[in-house]
Amino acid sequence: MDNKGLVTNRLTFSYEDSRLFTFPDITCDPGGHCILMGPSGCGKTTLLHLIAGLLKPRSGDIIIDETNLTGLSGGQTDAFRGRHIGIVFQKPLFIPWLTAYENVQIACYLNNK
Repeated sequence: MDNKGLVTNRLTFSYEDSRLFTFPDITCDPGGHCILMGPSGCGKTTLLHLIAGLLKPRSGDIIIDETNLTGLSGGQTDAFRGRHIGIVFQKPLFIPWLTAYENVQIACYLNNK
């Protein structure tokens, strides 16, 4: 495989006994941009959580920089996320007694950077 960007193949997910989400295949080259659009409840946030390794798919592949996240253990996924993925959540998840800059500093410190 020579693509070092993001590739998803045949990705599906469901929350316990709820409906099955089936996502389209995605290819995004390094430095490229992708737009994720759809109505409320269609699975946009779920897809982002899958790509970030915060959720495990029911089936399919998530390949980032030639690494298939679906084949990694929980600890390996956490380590990969720490090195390769930046996440900005819809709701701020900061340590309240630190400044925004200090929150970023502690994230870098915890990731040994």
